[in-house]
Amino acid sequence: MMSEPVPLPQTPAKYAEKALLEPAALLAHRQRLGQGPLGPAPAGLLLAFQPDLLKQLMRKQRGKALPGFFGEAYRLRRTGGQVMAMGNFGVGAPAAAAVLEDAIAFGVGAVVAIGIAGGLLPGQAPGDLLLIDRALRDEGTSRHYLPPARFAVADPDLTGRLAASLQQQQLPFQQTASWTTDAPYRETRLEADEYAQAGCAAVEMELAALFAVGQFRQIPVAGLLVVADSLREDGWQLAFPWAPVLDRLAAAAQATLELWRD
Repeated sequence: MMSEPVPLPQTPAKYAEKALLEPAALLAHRQRLGQGPLGPAPAGLLLAFQPDLLKQLMRKQRGKALPGFFGEAYRLRRTGGQVMAMGNFGVGAPAAAAVLEDAIAFGVGAVVAIGIAGGLLPGQAPGDLLLIDRALRDEGTSRHYLPPARFAVADPDLTGRLAASLQQQQLPFQQTASWTTDAPYRETRLEADEYAQAGCAAVEMELAALFAVGQFRQIPVAGLLVVADSLREDGWQLAFPWAPVLDRLAAAAQATLELWRD
């Protein structure tokens, strides 16, 4: 006897309910204890999933530590304080969503996430840049923010502005979809082929959740990915050398910062 399918979330009526804990309440609590971030909130947030990219941003953009967040957060002084960068807060959708919630409660106005991904398509090379306009929701976090749908969608206006900045910087890129998973060690050939057929060019672990949080909180969120490894038919292959990946991450970050240039 087959069991009934279990919905996710298991209480679908939750979409009409208020949360018991809001990020703004936790932020206010931290600030009362002298542990929360202070000062005016920046207009933009760059989520840097690779530690090397965060280090580079801190160094080149004269980052000033902004305490009170999980992981590391820096106000980038070369942007006139208009942009902050965050990273080293963990891996996967739940961690990324929680950090984004805290940043939105602080008052950031727009968010661009930059990370690496596994390529799903033939002909991709390490360092290929992908502008993600939708992410397949194969994780759990997004289901607690938005009702079931196959994709979570990036903010179209911010994505368009980011595309224009990449073009102005003469950075080649592909605008496409990604597959967001919670289980990198359970990615199968069956899934990789199916989701590639559905339009996904890469697999990653955060974007569906970030897009869902952005839509729920009505804050624009966009995503950039750099291909770093491959799940092609001949098996998993890691990028070598690594330099093209790091160079493209840095270039993508620079194009992102141009969005907030005065």
